[in-house]
Amino acid sequence: MYFRPYPILSVLTLLGLAVLIWLGQWQWSRMGEKAAQIAAYEAVADAEPVALSDAICGQPMPGRAVEPGAGDGPEVRIWGRGADGQGGWRGFIAVELPGCVTSTHILQEVSFTAFAGEDSESAGPDLRLMRVPPAGLFDADNDPEANEFYRYDAEQMADVAGVASLSPGYWLVADRGLPAELAEVPPSRHFGYALTWFGLALVLVAVFLAFHAAQGRFGFTRR
Repeated sequence: MYFRPYPILSVLTLLGLAVLIWLGQWQWSRMGEKAAQIAAYEAVADAEPVALSDAICGQPMPGRAVEPGAGDGPEVRIWGRGADGQGGWRGFIAVELPGCVTSTHILQEVSFTAFAGEDSESAGPDLRLMRVPPAGLFDADNDPEANEFYRYDAEQMADVAGVASLSPGYWLVADRGLPAELAEVPPSRHFGYALTWFGLALVLVAVFLAFHAAQGRFGFTRR
């Protein structure tokens, strides 16, 4: 067997291989994280609603049904989708948090107004304590002056809601079943993504070796 690799091509191939393997491992870890999040949500999905203090004091319980709180301040409008999948503005009000946490208030979903219509509809009395979604790479910038938000920003939203502070990590959202961030990309899809990246890594190695074989720089017979 003989192998005389091109130095620059070898370095570039190793860099590409490292990136593909990293992407595969990342998707594999995301698969495990998503499966754990879905399991945690399903574990409390059928439980009776509890007071907000019970759900958020001590160890917070994401996914737990929570009794609605009272609030009468201005609504904070956040881009999202309604129960039927239509795009529109989700309306949130700030409700007071118990003294066990440092923030003074938390956002509670109360309405939804579709872009296609002018009338808002109630979000319903069924609420769940959920982690706020992380900002997406392609999310639009918030416009606090117009009260139009596309990514969660506790400080900006607190100013619009007229409160001292908002929870940076949790909010109360209408119960529409499994949250979109869990349902839209299930663990099985992350598994498929991981296999794709690992498969591309194998293809890259095969192409690298085949190219060297075609150039007479790789083989299994003596030269």
